[in-house]
Amino acid sequence: MGKRRFSGLEVALIVMFLLMSVAAITLIVLYVTGEPGVNTEDPKEVFVPQCPSIPLAERVDCFPDAGASKLQCQQRGCCWSPLDERNVPWCFFPTNHGYIMESVEQPNPYEMNGQLKRMASPSLFGADIEELSFHAHMQSDNRLRFKITDAHKQRFEVPHKDISIPNTHPSSPISSILQITHKPFGLAALRKENNKIL
Repeated sequence: MGKRRFSGLEVALIVMFLLMSVAAITLIVLYVTGEPGVNTEDPKEVFVPQCPSIPLAERVDCFPDAGASKLQCQQRGCCWSPLDERNVPWCFFPTNHGYIMESVEQPNPYEMNGQLKRMASPSLFGADIEELSFHAHMQSDNRLRFKITDAHKQRFEVPHKDISIPNTHPSSPISSILQITHKPFGLAALRKENNKIL
């Protein structure tokens, strides 16, 4: 009885199966050993989170996944402060994470433009945008519109053909409605009647 010879198609299928197996095993190993949000780009630079006393209402959850621990939180470059309170994140972003507003200009009392730059800190999801543009506009007495976009890449925006923009200027300047924090960047819209944050 002679040896069976494989056809060209069978050889190609066997090679493809072996390549797919190697790729699958590699991806499984990377998934099991990799931790999302750990900064491994430059081992010489160590990020030290600045964790002052941040008001509970201003904490932004840095570990929305289930099962946060002190070690996992610190690996993401975040602050860890467990509390007895419910609905308050134990793992939250430090004050040296996010963006800095590098420049602000007001072409008129009802508009504000700014340039944002990302602070050097670990990446949580990857593909971070380093520079952003900020634009805010008081469209009426009751309508503030702001948008934050990539400073260097155009993006698709849904046309606002059904939203009419009033031709008259609002009675209040944007500075009385919108408060900007420069480092880290943040914004707060205030109610005109009582100056409470919305």
